Amino acid sequence: MNTLNNQNEINVGVDTGKTQLDIYIRPLDIYFTVENNQSGIKHAIQILKKHPVTRVTIEATGRLEQP
Repeated sequence: MNTLNNQNEINVGVDTGKTQLDIYIRPLDIYFTVENNQSGIKHAIQILKKHPVTRVTIEATGRLEQP
């Protein structure tokens, strides 16, 4: 694994809850929470589009992650 390239990648982790999504952007150290509904997801996408995101990982939680 080339760790030099991995340090330049922007990764997003999404912790899925019934009512909210906790989102962390690494290595930018940006953390925010949105509602787990269409409006909240749209807001999260607007924020994420400001960064050249390499990958998004989403916690699979009983189908709450599907939208």
